[in-house]
Amino acid sequence: MKPDEIKAWARRHGWREDRWGHMKKTVDQKVYRLKFGKRVLRCERRSNLTRQWVRLGSDLSLIHI
Repeated sequence: MKPDEIKAWARRHGWREDRWGHMKKTVDQKVYRLKFGKRVLRCERRSNLTRQWVRLGSDLSLIHI
C-alpha cells in the first residue's frame, strides 16, 4: 500500500492527521500514532509516565512506493 492509501484508511477509522503528517487516535485515554517513514510504517503509543513515544511495532512490507 502507498502512504496515501494507509492515511485514507486511517481517516475512515477515526484517525486524525497532525501537523507533521502522522496519524493519531485516542482510545481509552491512550494516544496512538502511525508514523510514516520513507519505507516503513511505525505504530507507537504515548507513555503516560514519561510522555515519550514507545514503538509497538513496525512493518517494512506495508509501504510500497
